[in-house]
Amino acid sequence: MTRRIESIQDTIQRTLAEIAPRRIKDPRVRDSIYTITGVDVSSDLASAKVFVTVQGDEETFALVMDGLQRAAGFLRRELGSELRLRRIPRLEFVADESFDEADKIGKLLKNL
Repeated sequence: MTRRIESIQDTIQRTLAEIAPRRIKDPRVRDSIYTITGVDVSSDLASAKVFVTVQGDEETFALVMDGLQRAAGFLRRELGSELRLRRIPRLEFVADESFDEADKIGKLLKNL
């Protein structure tokens, strides 16, 4: 991965973390606690996977993810106005399961 792609990923993550809580009006997203933990942009900048963790139960998780996915076009337009990129990637929101995996490993190690 090139430094440029890494820089774009970091910028998109920071920008989404700033604008999503303030500008998304959907109550499923606005009234929930979630974190954008990372962004993985394709080398051609056509698409970006946005990794998200949600605090709460599975129902809350599903509602927030649906709300974010429905707001993807809006967020893409907002990114376009904030960033100086020729091409703004299409956003796809996915669950970041790394924290769950780390928790499982921690519990296993604790039981040893």
